Amino acid sequence: MRVKRIWPAALLAAALLIPAPAASAKGANLDLLKSEVATIIKGTGAWVALSWTATGGDVADVTMTVESRTDGVAVTYPQNTADHTSFWDNDSLVDGEIDYTAFYLDVPEATSGQEAKIRIHVQMTVDGKREKDKFDVKVPIVAHTGADLEQVTNNVGSIAAGQTRWVEVAFTGMAPSTQNVSAVVSAPGLAIIYPAEGASTSLHHDAELSYGETDVVRFLVDAAAANPGIYEVGLDTTYDGGSLAGVVTLEVTG
Repeated sequence: MRVKRIWPAALLAAALLIPAPAASAKGANLDLLKSEVATIIKGTGAWVALSWTATGGDVADVTMTVESRTDGVAVTYPQNTADHTSFWDNDSLVDGEIDYTAFYLDVPEATSGQEAKIRIHVQMTVDGKREKDKFDVKVPIVAHTGADLEQVTNNVGSIAAGQTRWVEVAFTGMAPSTQNVSAVVSAPGLAIIYPAEGASTSLHHDAELSYGETDVVRFLVDAAAANPGIYEVGLDTTYDGGSLAGVVTLEVTG
């Protein structure tokens, strides 16, 4: 049965940028086209895409289960297949056809070493017979380095003189977990009011960002006493273990 499988578009594009096929371990009619994948930061997770082709004949009813051979690294399959993975388009390949599979790896921050070792167990039908094969893949893993937090918003638009307006500034987490994010705003010539009349503002959803997650801080700008012009609004953003100084521009119109 041909089952349409739903994958992220970025994975499909990446998986199809592939070199010439490498021979499979047992010479079966399914070849792994690439076994090198993108690096995953420890303490995070990511989808892994692998490209395959059928050689020397057709393969059908392909199912793959993924065995993590590195302590702590966990595997999750696409929601629509649940306990295995298969190709994006369906579970079969005709001779020479290329498709890809995907699965999600969760890599704990305490994972040792520089790679996660993964074994792909394949079952497929070849010439009417049920066949098995296996393929080993190494996924590079690294510890987080660099900035923990990135300010995404640089310009927050405009406000009419004499008016008030809520402003949002977006931040993205660059570490496995950035906790207790809080921002204090400075804007000479403008009045700043924080949510619930507090002394600072935090993220809209909660005070924590996981790796790659984006959320916004909000504050009310009061331009009652402001003259028209371009204002630089400073943000002193703090979080557990660090801080980030940033600026956004705001135009006050006449």
